[in-house]
Amino acid sequence: MSKAHVISKFRFLECGKAPPKGSRFKGTISTASLLDWYEYTGREKAADRKKERGMHEGGLLGYTSQDDTTRTFSSDGWLTKDKMPGFKKKIAKAFCKDGDICWDTVVSLKNYQVSFQSNMYDVNDYAAIVSKLLPGYFKSIGLDPDNMIWWMNYHNNKKNPHMHIVFMEKVHTRTRGKLAQKYLDKYKSIWLKELGLRQEFAKTYKKDPKDIFKEKDALRKTLISRIDMSFNDQLLHSFYTTLPK
Repeated sequence: MSKAHVISKFRFLECGKAPPKGSRFKGTISTASLLDWYEYTGREKAADRKKERGMHEGGLLGYTSQDDTTRTFSSDGWLTKDKMPGFKKKIAKAFCKDGDICWDTVVSLKNYQVSFQSNMYDVNDYAAIVSKLLPGYFKSIGLDPDNMIWWMNYHNNKKNPHMHIVFMEKVHTRTRGKLAQKYLDKYKSIWLKELGLRQEFAKTYKKDPKDIFKEKDALRKTLISRIDMSFNDQLLHSFYTTLPK
């Protein structure tokens, strides 16, 4: 997949310091700044809405969020209205002292055709990729995945689908927010690689990955049920029942 198919932007915010140049933030970065940004990335007008999207060949009805309350995905899972207050408290606790650091990123796809070709139609598909890729990326830049708080919002209010992904440490170990260029490049490359894999999957199987895994699970269940237990081969049965999904 061409590098032009994905655009990534990366910046950091430091509590008690001036905001990045050209940003929407005013004054000194604070807990309130981050909570306001949380509200901005999750705003309804930009978030995953029920609408039709045309596609290059024949047109395609864009699938969208099944529930308007599950628009924000996070390290705590989907943030319903009931869970949002608790999550905001976690943000406030993790970003309240001078020197606390938060990384604010945007991942944009070239257009909706690229998104559809990779079997990515709605916020649920984007959430699945984020939850898959972030832990590995955290490790690659020296951050402990279990020590991270993050959230993601998918927006389709522009010509290209994009995600706002924000993350920070629960217990801060970093005193420097700026990352080496190789880590910025890696952030873009992991999305490119994943989209490429999904496109190849779609071309090979002509099905959505979720449908393939449903079929696989059904076949696995059938395989296990057909083991002839009359041979009392408990070891063989144990092996099949522990096959990784």
